[in-house]
Amino acid sequence: MDMIKGKKGVSSIIATILLILISIFAATVIIGFVVPFVKDTLAEEKECYEVKDQLKINTESAYTCVYGGGKNASVTIRREFGEVEIKGFKMGVYGDDGARVFDIKEGMIVTDVQMINGSTILSLPEKGGERTYNITTTLTSIDEVKIVPLRINGKPCSKAVNTAKIKGC
Repeated sequence: MDMIKGKKGVSSIIATILLILISIFAATVIIGFVVPFVKDTLAEEKECYEVKDQLKINTESAYTCVYGGGKNASVTIRREFGEVEIKGFKMGVYGDDGARVFDIKEGMIVTDVQMINGSTILSLPEKGGERTYNITTTLTSIDEVKIVPLRINGKPCSKAVNTAKIKGC
């Protein structure tokens, strides 16, 4: 007992204050990481939601079809009216033996993609308008097309995929 009498400990008030300060510090550090992450994620989701219905594959168009023994496709893309700007879109053509994905942006030249008028310089549909793209592939048969809008920062909105089965011309 004599050894315990000579030792002084931390009072319970000081210990409580230290625990509260450590908890506040830990919470501040965690919030510093979580809040920006959630904020960025919500902004990205909102932007994707806004571009979700901007581009559609027009399956009603006579030009949306497969030709050339199933290796080539003509795809009409319709752009709806909306305030959100898009940088372009990714277009994928899918068949039994694989897929080809193309980045479609204003003024680009993309190997194996041209406008319906034969121009190799691509253009995007204007708001309320349509553009038809001719695609040449080495696939044995194309049966599906997917498009994904590219936001203004150039990143795709994977939650805004538009898919359509396409048939022969």
